[in-house]
Amino acid sequence: MYASNEVHSCIQKAVELLGLGNQHLRKIAVRGDYTVDLQALEAAMVADRAAGCRPICVVGNAGTVNTGAIDDLQALVNLCVREGLWFHVDGAIGVVAVLAPSVKPRLAGIEKADSVALDLHKWMHLPFEVGCVLVRHAEAHRQTFSLTPEYLEHESRGIAAGHTWFSDYGLQLSR
Repeated sequence: MYASNEVHSCIQKAVELLGLGNQHLRKIAVRGDYTVDLQALEAAMVADRAAGCRPICVVGNAGTVNTGAIDDLQALVNLCVREGLWFHVDGAIGVVAVLAPSVKPRLAGIEKADSVALDLHKWMHLPFEVGCVLVRHAEAHRQTFSLTPEYLEHESRGIAAGHTWFSDYGLQLSR
């Protein structure tokens, strides 16, 4: 996985949680404006492939915690499409700014991301626990986490009724 060296620590935790090990998170140098250096990113991918590694994901920043830098999301989308990679946007700080006409153009490309994370406690003043991830590929998202033993069978009526169970979309069972 690839992200700028300005990426939030939650990305490293995610890589570790996935069991990939943090040595497989490539932190790419940034330019003078604190956005990811696209040439350095592409060079790292070439080097990793030559070493037998398989790139799987690029994380773009829509507002870094340290500086508020917004990566060139459209360029990252183009790279990910060309290379067949998942494109995730960490929008915890800046994604809400898409509502501001003066900032929206700087976030171009976010609408093409495979997933976007945002924290509503930052600009929306909601409780700290209110975080959100939007995933473009609903069935892939569900298949990643869905595990339905007999005691969690989905029923057609009662409290176990319904197709959408939040336990099918994340690690936690009851939240």
